[in-house]
Amino acid sequence: MDLRRKRTDSVPAAEHATAKAAVKKKREPDGSVLGAISAALAVAAVVILIASLIFPVLMISGDSMGPGLNDGDIVLLVKTHDLEPGDLVSFRWNGKTLLKRVIACQGDWVMIDADGRVYVNGALLEEPYVSEFRLGEYDVKYPFQVPENSYFVMGDDRVSSLDSRSSLVGCVGDDQIVGKGLIRIWPLHK
Repeated sequence: MDLRRKRTDSVPAAEHATAKAAVKKKREPDGSVLGAISAALAVAAVVILIASLIFPVLMISGDSMGPGLNDGDIVLLVKTHDLEPGDLVSFRWNGKTLLKRVIACQGDWVMIDADGRVYVNGALLEEPYVSEFRLGEYDVKYPFQVPENSYFVMGDDRVSSLDSRSSLVGCVGDDQIVGKGLIRIWPLHK
């Protein structure tokens, strides 16, 4: 008499393997889903890298750049130190990131008359972006020569802007620059 029990499977071996594979497949994520998630993460990483290294974004805080740029507007910048008079420049000052307009570059002479009109190297600066010319608060003595590797900057709202006219801000050095204003991206209707 054979005391060993014979193994009897109610499911043939091939069907059993197929059922196990189906259960395993349900537990593992689909390869296409993992691929899509990986691709989305890679794209997000590239966008963040580009935004931080090449095209930073700045939200305007305050009214010193009005009427063209207002509180809450969002501006796309480009990382560069190639600036000219009339360009918008973002820079770090006193723990903040500010946006002002380049008025004069290194070596230029700046003069502001009693009416708030700006002269650079003896020539009146055309400023269609300024709605009201004012001398504003200043403690810089004119004529003023812009130091090496620096920029003389002013806000477009000459009444409310704290800028290079004040020794508190002074001229903006190359090491302070975040980027040059490229385009307003918000609000869309502007």
